[in-house]
Amino acid sequence: MTEASDILASARERRLLRERQARETHRAVYLLDDTYVIKQFTLPAAARNPRTPWRTEDAALQRAAPAFAPRSFGVVEHIEGDRRVACLVKAYIPGRVLDRLGVAEAPDAAALMAGLHRLGVVTDDANATNFLRAEDGRLLFLDLGRARLHDRAGWALRRDIGRELAKLRREGFAWDRAAWRTFLPAYFSHLACSHPVRILLTFLCATTTFARMLRKTLQGSSWRA
Repeated sequence: MTEASDILASARERRLLRERQARETHRAVYLLDDTYVIKQFTLPAAARNPRTPWRTEDAALQRAAPAFAPRSFGVVEHIEGDRRVACLVKAYIPGRVLDRLGVAEAPDAAALMAGLHRLGVVTDDANATNFLRAEDGRLLFLDLGRARLHDRAGWALRRDIGRELAKLRREGFAWDRAAWRTFLPAYFSHLACSHPVRILLTFLCATTTFARMLRKTLQGSSWRA
């Protein structure tokens, strides 16, 4: 049996934290014995080419934990009648989920994001509520179900980092200029990249931001018309 199987088999208490329906997949998050978090996905067994965020997150956590994210204990998948059930078991980290990133959080966010990116992990979901300030003071990233994994540095990784930085500026720092100006130099310092790469990532972040704002403007004009 895997670690995840052992944990699920010996569980005493399971408490639902949240749930939602995402197209044909029902997603639920449980707290198990105040020690583990279970992300459970239920979908039709006959679903064609389903996305498998539980496998994506498990692979990302194997790289990122414990320095930057909770530890994964593995995935358990099985068939129940006409339904497929997958459970990802992670360590529960007590702490406070953030509602935004400010100047105070910027240095730790820089170290965290640079650490993930050095490992080839791009979260693709860098909103503030995915950041946890653990009780021991660490800043961790909670949800890697949408992560993009890269095995080597190159254009694809840098492109995804540029997009990630744009989303982080928008949804993590909520356009806080002071916080962003604190974050970006510290991020590049932790990333230890060359000056040309810094220029490229800054350019990709800016162009992604511009393209999104332009698209929103055009959509608004179309709606008013």
